[in-house]
Amino acid sequence: MLRGLWRIIAGTWWLVVGLIVVFKHLFFRRAITIQFPKERMVMWPRFRGRVGMVPGDNGAKHKCTGCGQCVRACPAACIFLDTHKEEGVKGLIVDRYAIDLGLCIYCALCVEICPFGALRTVTDYEISVFDKGELMWEMDGLLEPRRAPRFKR
Repeated sequence: MLRGLWRIIAGTWWLVVGLIVVFKHLFFRRAITIQFPKERMVMWPRFRGRVGMVPGDNGAKHKCTGCGQCVRACPAACIFLDTHKEEGVKGLIVDRYAIDLGLCIYCALCVEICPFGALRTVTDYEISVFDKGELMWEMDGLLEPRRAPRFKR
């Protein structure tokens, strides 16, 4: 009999404690969720989002020299690099630099290993698309910051 009475008292006590916590969060705490389409999250500077290219100095389009270190370091094999050598020009000419974000695992090893600082991680987090073909980003798309997409209903 005492054991059953004790269980009822303990259960009632923990019910009251739970209700106090609920009411404290309901009336005295600020909401931590955001209204997503209207408000955008501000990401931390160290957020590892998609990979972007750094614009070059002295009128160059980009800093990439075509060394291929990022291609060798990528565990997902999602970076595609085409280069060629021209006479009279020092180094390689980058014809195509593309990243397939459908394959990318966002590890940022390519950014860490780039000896020239040509790659960076971008704080974009809205990179979902309806068509899988749009996940292949070429050099021009990697150089420009992308705006938040506006989807039609």
